[in-house]
Amino acid sequence: MAVTAEGQLQERVRELEAELTERTRLAAENERQLERYAADLRETFKEERSRAQELRRSYMLTVRALASAVERGVVPPELRVSLEAMLEKFHNHEVTVQRSANEQGVLFGGVSQHDIAEELRQAGFDAASDFSPDAYQHMAEGAPGLYMFGHGASLKDPYAALELYHSRYSASVGTTAGNNRFSRYKNPEYDKLLDEMAPLSAEDPKFKENAVKALEIY
Repeated sequence: MAVTAEGQLQERVRELEAELTERTRLAAENERQLERYAADLRETFKEERSRAQELRRSYMLTVRALASAVERGVVPPELRVSLEAMLEKFHNHEVTVQRSANEQGVLFGGVSQHDIAEELRQAGFDAASDFSPDAYQHMAEGAPGLYMFGHGASLKDPYAALELYHSRYSASVGTTAGNNRFSRYKNPEYDKLLDEMAPLSAEDPKFKENAVKALEIY
């Protein structure tokens, strides 16, 4: 009887050891999963923060670009009055959009054009988000507004992106120059730099010199 009891005890000890080993393994796996989850949350937070910062920079650069265009006198007369009025209201104005986040700082949802327009309305601006079928046409034809639009013009050197703002593509309001060219920007100094760059290789010292000067205007 003593031998049987001892054997049963040893068997029970082995079962408990095996159970402990399995629980230890599962705890370690759970810890690794939590670490991966935390790392993903940190990365998501960085991306959200980067997007928020980029949106702020884009907003400020747009306002500064409009102000610079008005000061240089390169804005078409038909837009100048409305832009000057808008810039006067935008001066030193900031928009803050509040969103809930978890303990790691990850936003529950993003910030859209509609959200920005709503904040501007609450601040007294005549703002609206336009996702209608005519939205692109409004932008292409120069209807007054603040438009968010991107392009993939340049891959190896900046010329293709810079050329989008050459005066040759500055069509009058109500028309479009086509091929997503609707800046309506005019600057003889800028045009001269691009015209000199056009026949040159991207490795040419003159090309690089003019590219730097053009980017300072751009």
